[in-house]
Amino acid sequence: MPTEFGERAGVGDQESSLPSAATVSPADVAAAAIAAMIKGKRTIAPGPLAKAGAFGGRLVPRSVLLPATRIAAGRLSKD
Repeated sequence: MPTEFGERAGVGDQESSLPSAATVSPADVAAAAIAAMIKGKRTIAPGPLAKAGAFGGRLVPRSVLLPATRIAAGRLSKD
């Protein structure tokens, strides 16, 4: 979701380089959150990439997922 958070966190360049298919507008995220709340859902993943990531995260063992996340976060902070 494109917001000013990336600029403040110092990762604005990485956020702006994401393809438009990888982002969901703040309005769409808010609408999905409200709809999920009304339905009693505890979590949502608006957008196809978020859904794929959430689903994949359930299938990948933590022993693989956590190191991969650390590596990805380290690359973002160094670029």
